[in-house]
Amino acid sequence: TLWTGSPNDPPVQKFRMGDGEEIGCIFWKGRFYITGTHIVKILMFRFHTVGKPVLNPKKFEEDVFSEMR
Repeated sequence: TLWTGSPNDPPVQKFRMGDGEEIGCIFWKGRFYITGTHIVKILMFRFHTVGKPVLNPKKFEEDVFSEMR
């Protein structure tokens, strides 16, 4: 189900991905926010699931952060 961010929900919702990694998402003022670090985790997981594992995680992370600037 889609988390709608009702007043009774905690400010951070955590989600476990298929590889066991956990990411957090914050709902604030009607919008969802996620950290850059969690974006990197999601991208690495998605690349792995399509058979393209990231060979140099540090370089990949640096490139993602550079693109987000």
